[in-house]
Amino acid sequence: KATNVAATCSALSSLDRSVILLLGGKDKGEDFGQLAETMRGRARIVVGYGAAGSRAIDELREALRVSSSEEDESIGEPPDSPSLRLIEGSLEDVVVSARNWAESGDVVLLSPACSSFDMYDNYEHRGQHFTLLARAEV
Repeated sequence: KATNVAATCSALSSLDRSVILLLGGKDKGEDFGQLAETMRGRARIVVGYGAAGSRAIDELREALRVSSSEEDESIGEPPDSPSLRLIEGSLEDVVVSARNWAESGDVVLLSPACSSFDMYDNYEHRGQHFTLLARAEV
């Protein structure tokens, strides 16, 4: 389900492989910056999508920049920070892009930290569609 930031942090923490995180949906007003530390060293790519996608990426970019400047005076993102990307399109567009970016061993994780109501009837509908897309041959 993972329709809030805490659940997404928990999902990320449970994985020991490189992750492409799909993050977004209907904005619930949560602080996406809280995901920054959990993402480091786990998420290789974070894809923002849906109504909350742009805000999620903006907040993560800021949180990663602030936390890296607290650790190190160097300029730029630390090497364990994820690449942040925004896709303005359907979940199908997001999954196709994630598949193209995936490397051997990567996990593509739909843990959106948002509700599904911007595109779907409920979280189950979104999850079923994601499963179909993830299993589809492209």
